Amino acid sequence: MKPEKKQIKKEVGVLPIDGRKLNEYWSLVEFMLREGLKYDGNPMNIEDLKEGIEQGAYQLFMMFGSDDVRSTKCSVYLSLE
Repeated sequence: MKPEKKQIKKEVGVLPIDGRKLNEYWSLVEFMLREGLKYDGNPMNIEDLKEGIEQGAYQLFMMFGSDDVRSTKCSVYLSLE
């Protein structure tokens, strides 16, 4: 018997991460944030970035879902205010 193919909906959910609860999500986002810093030429170290998020200087969002109905993705978005 062939397994049924899973339907992937074309939608993306956005989860704002409150800096006071960052430790609950840190293990999920740290790698992506490190890679983003590396890609951007390391404008700051990861400890300063984490502190900025915790203090509310930066806003962090996680996005889950699919924009192409072929696969499900997870990404992070950092807003520097």
